[in-house]
Amino acid sequence: GNMVDGQWHGKGKMEYADATWNAENNRMKAGVYEGDFVHDKRHGKGAFTFANGDEYDGDWVDDLPDGEGVMRYFNGDTFKGEWKAGLYHGQGKYDYVDGHVYE
Repeated sequence: GNMVDGQWHGKGKMEYADATWNAENNRMKAGVYEGDFVHDKRHGKGAFTFANGDEYDGDWVDDLPDGEGVMRYFNGDTFKGEWKAGLYHGQGKYDYVDGHVYE
């Protein structure tokens, strides 16, 4: 990615050895982010692949999933919908691997 005034800015890829986000405690886990950065934060469109195989692909605001996005869990479950500050928020659809659907 690009640096502006010593901060990541623009498109790039970053590996997090011990980052801090997950839905339970609003923290990022270790993994790889590829997408937009603004002032050293994930901001815009991007995808984060967690070390356990989960993947979030969608909108980011101030380092957290925020806006429209899809979370694909390693077990096959999928949530597609709205996010706010790293959590499910608003409209969305959760498809369970066993065929159950929650909207």
